[in-house]
Amino acid sequence: MNYYECHITLEPFYAEAAAPIAKLYGFKTSKIDGDEHLENRLWFYCTRSMKNFDDLSELMHVLCADLEASGITWKRRKIEGIIIDEMNPKPSNLFVEGVKIPGSSVQSLSTEQHEKVHGSLCAHSRYHSGLSHNDPVFVCDDCGHVL
Repeated sequence: MNYYECHITLEPFYAEAAAPIAKLYGFKTSKIDGDEHLENRLWFYCTRSMKNFDDLSELMHVLCADLEASGITWKRRKIEGIIIDEMNPKPSNLFVEGVKIPGSSVQSLSTEQHEKVHGSLCAHSRYHSGLSHNDPVFVCDDCGHVL
């Protein structure tokens, strides 16, 4: 195993109170929208990676106990074994204005066009999937949202 990663999921209204406690144990925090395994809505996460499983498991249990002692209920906790974790060194050009993706067209949208399509500010998802190289790709000038 390359390393282990722990995720503790909380309701987002706990974020302000939970973040300082999580940071005491070296956990990073984030809010992510669209977790399909948890009601597909916004959640607050405490995340930490370590090479030693036993140490990470102990930290997870201690952090969860401290959160509960502070009146903060966790929704889910898990430790994943990461086998491969690679970053592509080449920059992505998908969100750069005017860049052509092979076999498709890119059109940047103005704020007015974006609001016509979305009705208001868009709710961003973590991943944009299902893009076909044969379909046009529309990118918002302001937020980079792919439509």
